[in-house]
Amino acid sequence: MPTPGRDRATDRLSNPDSRSAERSGARSARAPIAVPPCDSIATGAAKTPAQRGGRKRRTARPSSRVRFRPQVGLLEQRALLSALPTLTALRATTAAAALGQSVTFTATVSDLSPGGATPNAGTVTFRNQSGVLDSATLVDGVAEFTTSSLAAGTHTVTASYGGTASFAASSTGTIVTAAGTGTAGYTGNNGPATAAELTHPWGLSVDAAGDLFLADNDVIREVVKATGDIITIAGNGTAGYSGDNGPATAAELHTPHGLAIDAVGDLFLADSANNRIREVVKATGIEPG
Repeated sequence: MPTPGRDRATDRLSNPDSRSAERSGARSARAPIAVPPCDSIATGAAKTPAQRGGRKRRTARPSSRVRFRPQVGLLEQRALLSALPTLTALRATTAAAALGQSVTFTATVSDLSPGGATPNAGTVTFRNQSGVLDSATLVDGVAEFTTSSLAAGTHTVTASYGGTASFAASSTGTIVTAAGTGTAGYTGNNGPATAAELTHPWGLSVDAAGDLFLADNDVIREVVKATGDIITIAGNGTAGYSGDNGPATAAELHTPHGLAIDAVGDLFLADSANNRIREVVKATGIEPG
C-alpha cells in the first residue's frame, strides 16, 4: 500500500525541483544553461564575448615584478668617512730679491695617509704679514703664485690649502711625525713607520719617489711613501764591519751618519766608526766591496 510520506520522498529524489517548489511556493523553475558544443571545446575554439557573459578578458600581467624598498641601516652599521690628512709645503724661487724682481712661490700639498694619492682641486691661499697676496687652484698637488710687486722689506709668506671633500685643509708651518714612537729601540720593521722604535736617528735623505732614508741603530732604514711602512735596507743591527759584496741587510755597520742618493737610486752612507763610505746598489741590494 502506498504511503503519503514515502511517495513524497520518492518524488523529491526523482524531481529535485519539487522540494524548492514546495518551499518557494509559486517560484518559477530555473532557466536551462546553454552548454557549447563539444567540438568547440575539443578544438580550442575561442569563446565569443557573448559566451563569456559579455565580459572581455583582461591581458595577463607579467608574473614577475621588480620592486625597490629603501632601507636605512642602523647607526651602528654606518661608517664616518673623514677627509684624508694633508701637509702643505712652500718654497720660493729665491730667498732674496731686488725690488721689482719677479718671485714665484710654489705650494706643494701631499696626502699623509699610507699609499695616499696626489691631492687635486681646492684652493691654496698665499699670505704675508699684511694679508692675502693671491690664491690659486691646486692642480696635481701643486699651486703657484708669481709676483713682482712686493714692497721693500722682509716678507713672511705662508700658504694655506682649503681642502676638498676628499682631502683635509692644511697650512705651512705644520709639523707631523713621519717615523718613530718617541721610545728608544729597534722595532717595527715591515709595519707603520709611526709605530716603530728608533734610537738616535742621524742622517736623512729622500729619493725621487718621496721615500725617506735614515741612519738608525747601526742600520739604514727606509720609510716607503707608498705604504707608510718602515723597512731595513742595510745593516743587521750589530755594530761592526763585514758583509761587502753580499746582501746589504746582512752587513755590519758602525754608527752610520750621512746619507746620499744618486739619480738611479743607489744609496751612499758614511760608516763613521769604520772610517768608510759604503754603497748599497738599488738594482741588486748588494753592498759592493
